[in-house]
Amino acid sequence: MKIESITRAILTGAGLVLLLMTAPALRAQSQGSSAQSAGQTKPVETGRKIDPEKTGPIRHYIMIDLLNGADLLMLDRWYMTYHARETLARTQHRQTKYTTSRTYTLPPEEAKAMNMWQGRMSEIGFANLAEFDKGWVNIAEERKKITMPSPELLGNFRSETVTIPLKPDEIFVDNPTPDKATPYFRWIFFYDYPTGVSPEAGEKWFHEVFAKELATRPGVRRFVTFRSVRGTQKWNRVAELWFDSHNDWKKAVFDRRSEFTKPSWGGEFPFMKFQSTFIGERPDVDFLTEKQAIP
Repeated sequence: MKIESITRAILTGAGLVLLLMTAPALRAQSQGSSAQSAGQTKPVETGRKIDPEKTGPIRHYIMIDLLNGADLLMLDRWYMTYHARETLARTQHRQTKYTTSRTYTLPPEEAKAMNMWQGRMSEIGFANLAEFDKGWVNIAEERKKITMPSPELLGNFRSETVTIPLKPDEIFVDNPTPDKATPYFRWIFFYDYPTGVSPEAGEKWFHEVFAKELATRPGVRRFVTFRSVRGTQKWNRVAELWFDSHNDWKKAVFDRRSEFTKPSWGGEFPFMKFQSTFIGERPDVDFLTEKQAIP
């Protein structure tokens, strides 16, 4: 495998596809132009013009999935020893937040129905999109500095990313979530609509039908949605729901998934393109403080 191909695989697997883009491409993407990385589906053109300086605080979600029986311990050794520290150094510690959480494990039937990604969910915060983009300008030099994963890990994990505002664009449910003895069950999914369904039709169904039905299910503590600040990514939408436990989520969503009203384009639950992950409310690692937290 050529070194450039290996580098691409590493950075893609780590959720750092942006590092392979040129600075002009990053600027174009932040203004609503298409900048597509290898192996990714062409993003939907939204036509939105976005000023990176005026996005306000943002968060960069990185959903990581282990493949081919790879163990989380193997990923963690490389991710925490090398990758996270190199990311902080490259961005000159401009992050306002950098945490990662282990995912829950679901029974196979549930995981398949939810297109579940299992491994880690990381969150990186910046003051705005412009601050985030400053870390990706010296592409040629940065390629020389990355620490490669071990051969056993390389190619055995994948990731997808979405960059969203700190504040949700819509709040469907916002009930109290006080500290408790057991972790909450957070369901995060990236979503888009099927080929041939316009963004307008998809959004109308999601917000006026699907979200309203989901919000009324017993056990939903919190339900919010976000829109990508980049204008065009493979995933332009993110939803997050909180439940007290896996059992509460299962009774509200999985066991009743056949009860949702179908959209005009038909199909079966979830009626759209999406990928899910499930985590608690507390990350187990905070890279800014270099402290391991109790999840």
